[in-house]
This record gives sequence, structure tokens and C-alpha cells, in this order.
Amino acid sequence: MGIAGTLSSDQLEFFNSQGYLVIESFASPEDIDSIRKRMDKLLDDFDYTTVSSRWLSM
Repeated sequence: MGIAGTLSSDQLEFFNSQGYLVIESFASPEDIDSIRKRMDKLLDDFDYTTVSSRWLSM
């Protein structure tokens, strides 16, 4: 998975005002599946008892 090209000024403006950007065909379905599986593993393995955060105590 690699990144090629640059963002247009419209894309940058949208990102700066909205905080996100949708990039069609950024990654293949296989890459997305791999990323999701890795994210699931990281979340499953994360020990919430070892961190201090006001967000986790809500």
C-alpha cells in the first residue's frame, strides 16, 4: 500500500474545515481488510487498566 500524488487545494480546504477527507480508491479491499484485522487485534490486546484518562473513566 503506497501513497502517490498530492491533495488539491479544495481537498486541503475541506480537510482543514471538516477534519476528514474521503479519498476514493485509496486502498484495495485486501488492504482495508488487513488494516481492520490489525486494528481489531490492537484493540483486543490493549489493556485499559494500564492507562489513566478522563475519557476512559466516563
